[in-house]
Amino acid sequence: MSAQEEALQDSCTDCQASPQPAEVCAIEKADWKQPYVDFIQHRRLPRDRQAALKIQKKATRFFIHEGVLYRRSYGNAALRCLADREAVEVMTRSHDAEHQGMQKLFLQLYEGGFYWPTMESDTAKHVRK
Repeated sequence: MSAQEEALQDSCTDCQASPQPAEVCAIEKADWKQPYVDFIQHRRLPRDRQAALKIQKKATRFFIHEGVLYRRSYGNAALRCLADREAVEVMTRSHDAEHQGMQKLFLQLYEGGFYWPTMESDTAKHVRK
């Protein structure tokens, strides 16, 4: 750095101020249910056109009852929609109670009234662990 640049930096109040502590924000993975809740309750869609069309198309199968999101199965049963953390908990409890294979675990959860979009692949991974 040249002498002129050093002098300028020495006289600058912003450069002499002590550094501010950094603010750290933890970003959680977005909950897959939120776009459906936003659309059903407020008719709010994602800005991305493809995502918005997907939500509009699929939202016809979803409804909210007493603040909980449900999805209608093809047999018209109400399936409680689970967040990722809830899904892991339900899979663990169910699998620990009865060590069944991936298809049986999936069917037990589905017929037990639970739903999340990656249910089949998640139950397969869970059983393989």
